[in-house]
Amino acid sequence: WSGDAGFLRLQDLALLAGWLPEPVAGKLDRIMRLAPNGDLSDFNFHFDRDGAGAPVWAVQGRFQDLGARADHGLPGFSGLDGRVTLDQQGGSVVLAVRGATADFRPLFRTPFQVGALDLTAAVRHDAAGWRVATDAFKVENADAAAHGKVAMQFPADGTAPVLDLDAVVDHADAKGKSTYFPVGIMPKDVVD
Repeated sequence: WSGDAGFLRLQDLALLAGWLPEPVAGKLDRIMRLAPNGDLSDFNFHFDRDGAGAPVWAVQGRFQDLGARADHGLPGFSGLDGRVTLDQQGGSVVLAVRGATADFRPLFRTPFQVGALDLTAAVRHDAAGWRVATDAFKVENADAAAHGKVAMQFPADGTAPVLDLDAVVDHADAKGKSTYFPVGIMPKDVVD
């Protein structure tokens, strides 16, 4: 399978998916619950599975105002702008975001508001799993601003991901601190 599009609105694909025959539509339940939205441009993909080995795939393009609802442990987000170039071995993701949200409820009380986020992440896949890393990121919102580097390893064996974060807080206002407490894993008497 392969395809390309100069412009594609994800909400339109979701509407079309509702017209698919039941055996196919039933396999898309999770995607439909995520309700992906946003615009893709200069987009192309390739997927080849011959049945004998791991699939060969590639995707690249730009995205604007990309979003999805939270669903069964996957966070929700909205307002992402950037570009992606990925295949089964890795690639890169560039984010240049202004005015986005990230929803990690019930881990956190409310969605995070992101005023700006800039990063270029290298993505690598090997026998150990997937690794996403950047040597330089900047993030800010009304409460704080920070910069640094970050890496996340998603082990192939399915064990918990490992986060390696080295950041400097440029400024912070502690008035909104309770927004950033992971209340979903903290004892109630600590966060009340």
